[in-house]
Amino acid sequence: MTDQVVVDTQSFRDAAALLTTIKDEFDNSEENTVAAAEDIPHELLAETVRRFALNWDTKRGEFSDSIDILNQMGNAIAEHFEQYDLETAAAAEESGEG
Repeated sequence: MTDQVVVDTQSFRDAAALLTTIKDEFDNSEENTVAAAEDIPHELLAETVRRFALNWDTKRGEFSDSIDILNQMGNAIAEHFEQYDLETAAAAEESGEG
């Protein structure tokens, strides 16, 4: 019996795609929050929402950068395992095991 490692690379790619969506939300959140504040009739609450959107810039940027790194890592993991699978299959075929 041969030891096998089964990796669902599509799951890594799907997770990376979802991370892209989350990153887009982070990147657009200030604009969306400021726009939402315009619809708040209570001026103090609206101003609080605007201040929150503006003051959270640094952390939001850090989150966005981290999400981008995770996205790249997910795709790199998928690519690595897919390449490993191709190379292993080619080696097995050459040795007559495939």
